[in-house]
Amino acid sequence: MDTPLITVSLGVYNRENTVDRAIKSVLAQTYPHFELVIIDNGSTDRSGQIAEEYAARDARVRVVHLYPNQGITMRFNMGIATAKGEFLTYLDDDDYLEPDFIDFMYNLIRENDADISICACPDRGGTGEKLVMTGDEAVIEMMKRKRFNTRPSAKLYRRSLMENVWYNSKAEVAGLCDAATTYKLLANAGRVAFHGIVKYCYMRNNQNVSIWVKDHSKLTPEILDTEAVIHRERTEWLSKRFPERAEQFLYYELSFDISMVEKINRYKLTDCQPQLNALVDKLRGFQDIFMRSKWLKDFEKEWMHAYLL
Repeated sequence: MDTPLITVSLGVYNRENTVDRAIKSVLAQTYPHFELVIIDNGSTDRSGQIAEEYAARDARVRVVHLYPNQGITMRFNMGIATAKGEFLTYLDDDDYLEPDFIDFMYNLIRENDADISICACPDRGGTGEKLVMTGDEAVIEMMKRKRFNTRPSAKLYRRSLMENVWYNSKAEVAGLCDAATTYKLLANAGRVAFHGIVKYCYMRNNQNVSIWVKDHSKLTPEILDTEAVIHRERTEWLSKRFPERAEQFLYYELSFDISMVEKINRYKLTDCQPQLNALVDKLRGFQDIFMRSKWLKDFEKEWMHAYLL
């Protein structure tokens, strides 16, 4: 079997208590031909020093230091810019990989002639289900947020897909640079292979900028404004790329909008009243299209009646 070079890009920022586990999980991989590029994003604790100690002992490890902290977008883009591998995967500094992660992910690509492979994460459950999708089919699966989501991690990318697709710093404020980018990578793929077995293990902590994804009470006007721009741009970009699916892409945009209306009302987010008004006006403008959509869920219909109709 061919063993192309695979790059693991590990982003680090002030995680001296967990980065050691992350590094060790990469060095313990059963796949024989990989490099580990550690992007130290302006750490002020011992994280950068720990990374350098590993690089001094293992030629497969390289360290790139960014000073001061350049934000998560630069961390992802530096992963692309510094990678030498034919394939690239991302690892966060408080996460870790199962020992056969790279083997598993590369075999998915090789066996299915795919450009991207995706495994399950603990919060999505390991169902063992297999899917081989075209790029547009993979985008739809991502929008469903059942089997996998927009996170860059738990995915192995053919690096050539990423040459003209960079993570967007405008979305960083809400921790949404992946939401503004992952759909383009999936759309550019000839095939995407998913296997619902957990090979990537992560922790969600309260310091993450995207904590609002799980705790909706932390939604802010800035996050909602950024979300609105990202989802509008996503619908427009995808509809041009796959015009036959334009109606479905619009449905998922409006589906997200009504879910935000429900969250703002449920958590009584009074600071978000202007955003709520904008969402309600938008949904009223698309009311007939949304309510007639064949993808509309019963709970979405209930929310529309509760908050708009």
